[in-house]
Amino acid sequence: MHHFIAFLLCFILSFGVSAQSDVDSLWAQWQNEQLTDSIRLEALTEVARELYAEITEDSLLALVTLHDQFAWQQGLENAPGNLRYALADKSFRTNKLSAGRVWATEAIQLQEEARDTSGLLGSYRIGGILAHIQGDQLEGMRLWER
Repeated sequence: MHHFIAFLLCFILSFGVSAQSDVDSLWAQWQNEQLTDSIRLEALTEVARELYAEITEDSLLALVTLHDQFAWQQGLENAPGNLRYALADKSFRTNKLSAGRVWATEAIQLQEEARDTSGLLGSYRIGGILAHIQGDQLEGMRLWER
């Protein structure tokens, strides 16, 4: 399973603008038996955050799906919501408002399902800001005031 995950990660990264040496380095790090699963999950999170603007939407969705599957295998129910919160923040900062709204909404849903309150306030606020900017003041206020 780890080989498949690593292969898929490398495949996704090949569509980005990162150099082949970066992919080779990532592959070597991924295969390091001493890495804990939490470090591997953090690597997936960082790749999604850092390559957000440089990879296609399909590649990003595949990476997020891979991240989610790996997180759920490890029993880390709050990780998928936290990644989506980070992507919502990144969307907002890069003026991708509709994408940010989707990520924030998904983050809220996942964090509520996991009963994780650590990122909920930020997710609500980002969702509220994005809704307000897009002209949906009622939805913006509803999310902001939660």
